[in-house]
Amino acid sequence: TLSWEIVSGILTAVVLLMFINYSGIAGYQAAFIVWLGFIVPIFVTEGIYGKRAWRQIFIDLGFKIFSLLVMASVFALV
Repeated sequence: TLSWEIVSGILTAVVLLMFINYSGIAGYQAAFIVWLGFIVPIFVTEGIYGKRAWRQIFIDLGFKIFSLLVMASVFALV
């Protein structure tokens, strides 16, 4: 499902960029708010009702916040 990951990454980058542009807050703060508001609830719901281990959920959440922070860093350079 590599194509889904690519589409998901592009959509997340667009949401982050729009949030940074329209809210006027710093990139890292915007990345954290997007992660907390959009990513965490999805993964927590998957952890509660799914059959994945919480360790794997936390690893995936760490990867998502890292990728959002990298996106915010790139947007800050542009």
